[in-house]
Amino acid sequence: MTPQRMIAIAAVLVTVLGLSYMARTYLARQRCANLGMDYVAGKGCIAPPAPPAIILERGLKRT
Repeated sequence: MTPQRMIAIAAVLVTVLGLSYMARTYLARQRCANLGMDYVAGKGCIAPPAPPAIILERGLKRT
């Protein structure tokens, strides 16, 4: 096998693997967005951080 053919095969392999990774990541992000979650690489879908609790009490005044 000639070096040019090996380089061409390696380039095609790298391109296919890169496209596969991008497609998988895109689909995972879309799936998490549909579920209302955030996508984190290596962890998958995680719940978004909860907003801070708002505590209301009567009789308190801002100082």
